[in-house]
Amino acid sequence: MTTVRIAVRVRPGASRTRVGGRYGEDDPPVLGVSVTQRAVDGAATSRTKILEIRAASEDDAAAVQARWEELLGA
Repeated sequence: MTTVRIAVRVRPGASRTRVGGRYGEDDPPVLGVSVTQRAVDGAATSRTKILEIRAASEDDAAAVQARWEELLGA
């Protein structure tokens, strides 16, 4: 099993749910995610999250990486 880690930045309170685009100029890049749900004080420690995806094979991990780069607009 191969693990792929992806950084996302959550924007709560958006007018619509959306996934895509690069947040900031960090390296490695951070994927922007907008959600309609409003933030609740104390419910999350940070808007930046690290997602860990366990892929069954190297090919699956490469597909996840390719899709992430597509969503970033790279």
